[in-house]
Amino acid sequence: MNEDDPYASVSLHGLWPLVPDPGSVAGVRFAVLGQDEPGACIADPSGLPDTVLELRTFLNGTALGGWRAAVEEFAGDGTAALPGPDVPARPFRYALLARPGRGRRDVATLDLAISLDTRLDPFGTDLRAVGAEARRAAAEAWSAARAKRDWRAAWEPHLASMASLDAFDPRQTRMWPDGGLRFATSGVPPANGHLSATPGGVVVGMTMPSPRDLDPDLSEGLATTAAGHGWSVIRETATIWEVERPVPSPDVAGMAALAGDAAALVSAHASALAMQANRRTVTVAAVDAGLVHVLRRMARGMPVASGRVRDPGAQFNPGPCKTVRVAASRISLAHRSGLIEPRWWPGKGAPPPDRMECVVWGLTPAGAALADGDLLASASALARQTAGPRAGTGEAALDGLASPGATSPGDAAKVALALGGAPASRPMPREPHELCLVAAGLACGALVPDGDGRCRAPSR
Repeated sequence: MNEDDPYASVSLHGLWPLVPDPGSVAGVRFAVLGQDEPGACIADPSGLPDTVLELRTFLNGTALGGWRAAVEEFAGDGTAALPGPDVPARPFRYALLARPGRGRRDVATLDLAISLDTRLDPFGTDLRAVGAEARRAAAEAWSAARAKRDWRAAWEPHLASMASLDAFDPRQTRMWPDGGLRFATSGVPPANGHLSATPGGVVVGMTMPSPRDLDPDLSEGLATTAAGHGWSVIRETATIWEVERPVPSPDVAGMAALAGDAAALVSAHASALAMQANRRTVTVAAVDAGLVHVLRRMARGMPVASGRVRDPGAQFNPGPCKTVRVAASRISLAHRSGLIEPRWWPGKGAPPPDRMECVVWGLTPAGAALADGDLLASASALARQTAGPRAGTGEAALDGLASPGATSPGDAAKVALALGGAPASRPMPREPHELCLVAAGLACGALVPDGDGRCRAPSR
């Protein structure tokens, strides 16, 4: 017997083995590999029923379907057509035809007892090669199914506990390559881990991006959180961070504790990496001294205004008492970095970020902290900020530009001087140098909203 293919010697015409099936019309059926042992398969004509059997081969499934329909339509009672198992990745098909009568049992081999009809397979498929390929695929599928059954039986207590808890995502529970149990929690961000059986008991492991580049305070905080929830670092490289902890019990309480500890570590890990990214963002912005000067003037109540996309913006500079140009690249960097946000723009609704025109920009909490020189506070503020313009801004919300107390009396006087004799009522300009000056006037109180997107000098 071929140990690699124990069914080869009992396969009909090299394709597939047969087993007795006394309850069926044909008296036989194609074997289910793995379920029907090789010794139970029909090995010689003496095991065949008193039925005329023929093996038919077909070019593809369409030919097989047409033939079966003809058999059902025109064959008499007691005739049956049994399709053989599919052949993976091939159109080739085959079937067994059983008809009433006494078959050939006075021959030496099974292949002689059951005739072969290849008329609907004109290319003459190599049956033994196809059969070996199909049996190998079936054996692999059966082996995988058996391994899955054994795995499920071994992990049944843990699986049952996980299934009863909303903390686990049932779609992510599956077999791990080492025979362990892979899982994911249902939180945001999800914790992905795997249970493994070791000589010392069941342990849970998780692999995450390496925190090696964290600042010392962030690294220490993450290590403290990990140790507090029972995690031990087993490997750390430049790219990955592997941790594990024991799983003392497979019951519901034990699995709930595991989910909580995994979620806490993943959340702390994600927060530490995000904070490090925020610090890098703030540091990049802080290196640009010109941008920092722009932010500091904004903190003094001098908003930045931009016109068309990619054109330079403008900002009022109280020092020389005039508007100065602000590079579009600096406005874009500050916006992408979360340091400034749109406070006013023409029209209603938030404009698409890539088409913001005639925008008055204000500081975010992160931008205000950076303007004050506190990089750590700026990075912390970035973590708390939400993307998008503030609610209530737009054409009809000029009140949002007022920032009482931000502008010193001296700066306010310079803004008023630059504005000159303000008309009784004016629309918001669109040109950046005019727009930034009017915005500064609204910020310091030299101008007030006049309704319908207009502004005017305050009443005396």
